[in-house]
Amino acid sequence: MTDTLLHLLPLAKVLFAFGVMLAGLRLRQPLWLSVLAGGLVLALSFHMTPLRWAEVVALSVLQRETYFLMIILTLILFLSEVLEKSGQTRRLMHAATGYLSNPRLRLAFFPALVGLLPMPGGAVFSAPMVRDMAGGMGLKNRDTALINYWFRHLWELCWPLYPGIILASALSGVPLARLDPLHQPLHRRVHAAGVDLRHAPGHGGHRPAGANGTAPARRPRRARPGAANAHRHLRRAGL
Repeated sequence: MTDTLLHLLPLAKVLFAFGVMLAGLRLRQPLWLSVLAGGLVLALSFHMTPLRWAEVVALSVLQRETYFLMIILTLILFLSEVLEKSGQTRRLMHAATGYLSNPRLRLAFFPALVGLLPMPGGAVFSAPMVRDMAGGMGLKNRDTALINYWFRHLWELCWPLYPGIILASALSGVPLARLDPLHQPLHRRVHAAGVDLRHAPGHGGHRPAGANGTAPARRPRRARPGAANAHRHLRRAGL
């Protein structure tokens, strides 16, 4: 029993550091300050002196990988801005409208599509698409951010291109072909929680379209009654 508690102690320290970060965000502190405070708490919990922690922070800032990450994020933001200013994002969404008639399905499609290719800042790339797609649905910013983040990382538990899956396979010695089925039950639950977004009252199957179809311009108007309850359904799904 004592050995088990000793093995769980590092995990408890990490969870406590994450709790400090979440508390900082809850208190509306800047993100950088919350992360910095969580890192300091984690360092102190593992008996690292503040001076040594400052040295590690300085070395991390000077590492080549840090600059690569900054360049990648800058280029992603630049590409996203170019696509938006040139109208390519709207053209892509209009093209998808012909194949995805359900507005909520379109809302989840773009972040899930971007999520198939893991990259730093992928959620930032799909955020403008989700924002424009949700323009006529009456969703709040926090709801669109949650939908974008949820479906962007939908494949993280099973897609073999994610570094976490590759690392888990390498550390455990379990081949990817055997590891993926083990993650499927959890992946299905995550997917089911996201699918619940498409079943708000007054939308989709609860309210069928007329025999002659519905004009594209009227689809956002049909989605408004159910869209107002999107956050409540997200909470019910446990998101």
